[in-house]
Amino acid sequence: MIWKYIDDLVGKGLDWQVIGELVFYWAAYNVPLALPLAILVSSMMTFGNIAEHSELVALKAAGISVQKVMFPLIVTSVIISGVAFYFYNNVWPVLNQKQYSLYRDITQKKPTMNIKEGIFYKGIEGYSIRVGKKADDGHNLEDILIYDFMGQKRNKKVITAKTGIMTFSDNDSHMLLTLNDGYSYEESLDAKAPFEFTRTVFQKQTMVFDLSSYKFERESDELFKRGHKMLNLSQLTTAADSLRKKEITTGEDFVEMMKKNYMHSDVDLSRSQDTMGHILVNTEVAERIKTVGLALSSSKGAIAYVKAIIRRSNNRDEHIAYYLIEWHSKYTLSISCLILFFVGAPLGAIIKKGGLGLPMVISVLIFIMFHVIVTIGRKMVQESSLTAFEGMWMAPAIILPIGLFLTYKATTDSPIFDKTWYTNTINSVFRKK
Repeated sequence: MIWKYIDDLVGKGLDWQVIGELVFYWAAYNVPLALPLAILVSSMMTFGNIAEHSELVALKAAGISVQKVMFPLIVTSVIISGVAFYFYNNVWPVLNQKQYSLYRDITQKKPTMNIKEGIFYKGIEGYSIRVGKKADDGHNLEDILIYDFMGQKRNKKVITAKTGIMTFSDNDSHMLLTLNDGYSYEESLDAKAPFEFTRTVFQKQTMVFDLSSYKFERESDELFKRGHKMLNLSQLTTAADSLRKKEITTGEDFVEMMKKNYMHSDVDLSRSQDTMGHILVNTEVAERIKTVGLALSSSKGAIAYVKAIIRRSNNRDEHIAYYLIEWHSKYTLSISCLILFFVGAPLGAIIKKGGLGLPMVISVLIFIMFHVIVTIGRKMVQESSLTAFEGMWMAPAIILPIGLFLTYKATTDSPIFDKTWYTNTINSVFRKK
């Protein structure tokens, strides 16, 4: 996340507390992605480690089944799933709201002002400033050239000075540039005399520049309160129901408007003598042209109105889909933590490898598959190809049977990763033939 938004953070002179707060919010934002993967990796490493050192065999020899070994961790996974649901429903929306608000405040802050020698600085709106030489103290300047664009489409005022002193107000909201021994050239703004200009000689002149846009200010985060990632279950339900009611109201208003403006009950078009052609035959040519023009204009207006209604309806359906996706995601997050435990724990017991090697590789591959299925389901819901329930529960429905199958194989000591077992099975089949 830092590298993704690095361009918006560099060069703005932010305090480390602000950066730390933003990083904390980003870390919380990635919990729904990181927590299921963490459970998958940790469960596979744990059972892979005890199986690799024959501890699982010793437990079985002592009469302790794999189910009993897994039971305490199943309880732990259930607790983690419950905590994850609470976090995702109550804490995560608030942190998201604060994250987006803080990030907006940072992006609105301009980079720290840094005037360099021999380079035009255009960070102050309406001005372009070049300094020939800058003292080590950063305040005393020489050979100053300023183009003033304030209120103009092009520069009609140029200021030069031999020396100058740059200071700032107490709250750094304004910069004071005191110029010494300089000239001010200004073109005439009178259209009748466009080639006239005024030259002013000054010994000392002070210019004040507004730097309020450079100051970092925290604003209210109420602006992002209605985003689908900033709402809990009840708020998501209310927001989706509200949009559905608006959809019904819009449809009723559309029907009433069409009846009122584009459907006329005084003309029965089912009868041949009331057709438009028959009506126009008995009118003057000028009146016909006027009538047809009004009909075409009315038809174009109706088409434009219908298109606007369709766009508004599609946009509303898209927002409803986002709300429903987020609603189901709060459940699928907690459930996926438990499901991936039933994948990782038996898989670790079967492959009998601990540490960060093979378990990590297999875990990442399984999680990538899981995440891809989740992404596909989310996209299909957004495109209205599937309902929110079908799309968001597709990944758990696919992974759960795999987890149950692996758990069964681990409890029955089935050698599904044993090369010899597959070789012997294939050979036995060919022998029978």
